[in-house]
Amino acid sequence: MNKNYGRQSRRGLIGFFGFTFIILKLVGAIDWPWVWVLFPIWIKIVFGILFYLFASGLVLVATLKSRSKNKSKVKLKK
Repeated sequence: MNKNYGRQSRRGLIGFFGFTFIILKLVGAIDWPWVWVLFPIWIKIVFGILFYLFASGLVLVATLKSRSKNKSKVKLKK
């Protein structure tokens, strides 16, 4: 069984709902505001931005820690 099956099905499901909501809005079957019609797409964008910020924060913290360790090693050698 494929390990990524759950992840791929969720992505497909969100895309399916986004596509379906857009079609239903254009056809006139639903009378929702466009904000709610495009909500599945916004979810993907927001989670992508949050993931990027979290990963960037982790890299920044790791970089700062490694630099502080390097500075302390240099001070000990002198």
